[in-house]
Amino acid sequence: MAQATTLPSARASLCALGEYLRRQAFFAPLSHHVQVPQKALKYRPVDKLLDALVGMLCGAKTIAQSNVTVRADPAVQRAFGRTGGADPSTIARTLQAGTPQTVEQLEEVSWHSLKRYGPTPRHRCRERLRGVDIALTPLPTGAKAQGSERPGLGRCRSKTGRKGLRRTASDYRELRHEPWLRGKAAGRPALNAARPEVESPLGWTRERRQRSVLRLDGGFGTAALLTWLLSRGSQVVAKLSTSSRVRALRQQLGPWPPTSSPGRELAEVLRPHRFWRKTRPWVIRTPQATGGSHSAVLVTTLPDLAPLAGADAYDGRAGSEAAFCPDKHG
Repeated sequence: MAQATTLPSARASLCALGEYLRRQAFFAPLSHHVQVPQKALKYRPVDKLLDALVGMLCGAKTIAQSNVTVRADPAVQRAFGRTGGADPSTIARTLQAGTPQTVEQLEEVSWHSLKRYGPTPRHRCRERLRGVDIALTPLPTGAKAQGSERPGLGRCRSKTGRKGLRRTASDYRELRHEPWLRGKAAGRPALNAARPEVESPLGWTRERRQRSVLRLDGGFGTAALLTWLLSRGSQVVAKLSTSSRVRALRQQLGPWPPTSSPGRELAEVLRPHRFWRKTRPWVIRTPQATGGSHSAVLVTTLPDLAPLAGADAYDGRAGSEAAFCPDKHG
């Protein structure tokens, strides 16, 4: 009979999580399918990858901080099936020894875990629609980083960086995919290039795309991009960014009922522009602190969506946008 051992720890909840994941063999695909071309002296390369992951769960912001997190807490090590912690320098060398094949293997393991444990693949699309938030934002980084460019970074024009294309399942706050793009990347080519990497592993057919609502910000609000998305059968709630089209649609407006946001009003376009399919556009008028108001056009393909519900549906993207703040701060 195994002898019980009591170990003090300030991370009891993390120990419970590690024990549960170990009993579920959550990290078995990582050990069996990920190969890092590095010699195993005291610990295997996959064990050092696990130490890096556990260190992040413990709150380590750098690899060097694993000395004061996972290596200083034997209870966390035991909960995750480890008998010790690797030195930070060896963990860093393991990460540097990774190859493109290693990254592909990690992606396959990630998709396997996502399909096995994630709620999004088990979403019942026939019963209710599935919301997907898509956001493209600049992320400043060093000038020598791969794909780092100066132009096209919005408010960060004086810095070099890349762009992140993030897909988030809005119902579950579950991150689906986030490729890194060069700083000058445009919306449609980036979305088209990332489409197979998301839809193929999940088996998204045209029928499933018709039950998915893509919520897009003004960066994707071009007529060409919306026409392409609608031709593929997707449902959208998007904001138009073309100023000339916004001015043209403002000529045919109905009454201005208020929305849930104070001071903001919304009016339905009486003669909407037809894209690939029939859409319902509204003009949203938001007061500005310096005086006057800013107008934008909100377009949706959902025929039963009320105007106020459409504005609230678009405002639901705030959670996805807020998730970029910690990344930029880091």
